Amino acid sequence: MEKRKLISTIRNLQSLRAGGEPDPAWLRSTRERLLSEIRVEAAVSVKPEHSFRERLALARIIFPHRFYRYVAKPIMVSSIALGMALGGWVTTVSASYGTLPGDSLYGFKLATEKAQVTLASGPEAKTKLNVEFVGRRVDEVAKIMENPGTEKAKRVSVAMQQLKQDISTVQSNLDQLKSTQPEKAVEMAKLVDRKAGEFHAALSVSSNNVPDEVKGEIQEAKDLVADASVKAMAILVETRNDGTADISEEDIKERVGGKITSLSEAVTKMAAEAQVSGDGSASSTQAVASGQALEVLGEARELLDHNDLNGAFFKVIEGTELAKAAETLSASVPTVSVAEGSSSSTPSAPLSLPTADSATSTPTLLPETAGSSTPRT
Repeated sequence: MEKRKLISTIRNLQSLRAGGEPDPAWLRSTRERLLSEIRVEAAVSVKPEHSFRERLALARIIFPHRFYRYVAKPIMVSSIALGMALGGWVTTVSASYGTLPGDSLYGFKLATEKAQVTLASGPEAKTKLNVEFVGRRVDEVAKIMENPGTEKAKRVSVAMQQLKQDISTVQSNLDQLKSTQPEKAVEMAKLVDRKAGEFHAALSVSSNNVPDEVKGEIQEAKDLVADASVKAMAILVETRNDGTADISEEDIKERVGGKITSLSEAVTKMAAEAQVSGDGSASSTQAVASGQALEVLGEARELLDHNDLNGAFFKVIEGTELAKAAETLSASVPTVSVAEGSSSSTPSAPLSLPTADSATSTPTLLPETAGSSTPRT
C-alpha cells in the first residue's frame, strides 16, 4: 500500500462517528506498520558514502587512462621521490656537520654553509653566519691536530683557505652595513671585534702543533682575522666621530685600551723570546720590531690617557704593523722559552693588526733591517 493512500485511510477512519469507529487494536497495528514503512523509505533515500574503490572507479571514468599514465602517475612518483630526497638531505646535513677537511661529506658541509648565506635576509644575517663559519674553521684545525690521521698539512690548508674566504666576506659585509645601516654596523662590529680576539688566540695555540709547511698559512689567517678586528674598531671610531650611530666615548676608550694592553703583552713576550734565543739576524730583527712596537704602544697609551681617541687608535695601527713583523719572525724562527728554555714559536696573547689597506704597507720604522729579514732555519 502506498504511503499517501494509507495516510488518507487513517484520516477517514478518524473522521468516522463513534458507531463506525474501527477496533482500537487495529488502529495501533496499522499506525505502527505505516511508521515502519516511512522509516524504511527514508533510509533508502539517504545516499550511501562511496568507498575508495568506487571513487577510484569514478576517477577512471572522468579521467582517461592516458591522463593517469602521463600526468597523475608521474606527479605521484615525483612527490614520493621529493619526500624521500628531502628526508635524505636533512639526514646528510646532520651527518656532515661534524666533518673535517678530507672527509667524504666535508664538501657537502661547505655547500650547505654557502646555501645558508645565500638565503640569509641581509648583510647583518650574512655577517653572523660568516663569523660562525670562521669559528668552525678554527675548530677544524684544532681537531685535525688532535685526531690521528694522515695528510694533516693538506687538511689544515683546506680549512685555512676557506677561513680566508669567510673572513674576507665578513669585512665586505661590515663595509656595506656601515654605508646603509650604521646602527647595525656598530652591533656587528662589536661582535666581530670580540670573536676575532677569540679566533686569533685559538689559531696561535694551533700554530704550535701544525706541520711546518702550513705555519705560513696559519699566520696569514691570523693576520686576516686581526685585520677584521681592526676594521671593526675603525667602524666604531668613525661612526662615533660622524654621529651616525649611538656609541659612547667610554666604550671606544675601553676597546682601544684593551687592544693596547693585549698588544703590549704579546710584544713583550716576543721581545723576551728573541733576547733568549739570540739566533742571528732574524732574531735581531724581531727584537728591533718588538722594541719599536712597545715604544709606539706606549705613545698610544699616553694619548688615550689624554682622551685623544683618534690619535691613540692611529698609534695602535702603527704599533700593530711592527707587531705583525715581529710575530711573523717569531713564527718562522725557533725561539727559546724564558721559563723552560724550550722552543716556542707563538705568543700566547692575541695580536690585532691594522686594516686590510694599511696592513699591506711595509713598516717605515725598520729601514735598517730591511736587508736582514731572511729567517735562519
